[in-house]
Amino acid sequence: MKPMDSFYVLLLLNLGTFQFTNAQTCPVPIIIGTETITERVEKVIYPTTDRVKVEWQIYSGNAFTNFGISKDEESVVAYGYSVADGIKRSQMVNDAQGKKIEMVIYKPANYGQPRDPDKQDMRFSYKIYEVGVSLMKERHLIEGNLFGQGKNTIYTYPSCKSKTKIIVRRKSGRAKGTISVYERTGSNWNSNPTMVRILEQEQDQQIFTVNSNKELKIELKNNSVGNQLGYSINALVTN
Repeated sequence: MKPMDSFYVLLLLNLGTFQFTNAQTCPVPIIIGTETITERVEKVIYPTTDRVKVEWQIYSGNAFTNFGISKDEESVVAYGYSVADGIKRSQMVNDAQGKKIEMVIYKPANYGQPRDPDKQDMRFSYKIYEVGVSLMKERHLIEGNLFGQGKNTIYTYPSCKSKTKIIVRRKSGRAKGTISVYERTGSNWNSNPTMVRILEQEQDQQIFTVNSNKELKIELKNNSVGNQLGYSINALVTN
């Protein structure tokens, strides 16, 4: 397959392997777009998750376009044909964490021929997802220290399941802490008493489930003046 005579999605990955987890995962879109391609387009990500999902959809009239996905320059799926009129294609790529994921798209040389000779540019949409366990914006748990009634705020992605599990663990110190969770509705952040927990001085963790699959804001506040609160926070997918 000659690059300039075809359309394809090319995934190039560096060396390295990571083990899978049995925990529930969610696809989180990292790159989303709709573009006009005149010759060639490239999109690159460096995933923080073990799996990456690629979706693409062509809008190019009556054209047929080749597509393919490669891993370490070896074919993951056989090259084939994608009918242009709105058919969506997707592929999951494993062993992606810490590697270079490059999506390269070429416009077919015979685009627009013979049925639409006036067509010059090809439009397509694409989404590249990280598929991970953590819903945190950073895609992993957050650690830190709070002193003297300090507060930290973190944010999550929406969950693809019906609920979100919040895990707050004490790493050091004996300060009492308040955990407040806010749910995003439109441009507003809403809270209610069921989304507030107290980490008592004698407690080492608070684990609870929020009945929400929306984007969340989690606030952790140190309630003590003289005591430290070393902590970790994570948000996981759950039913």
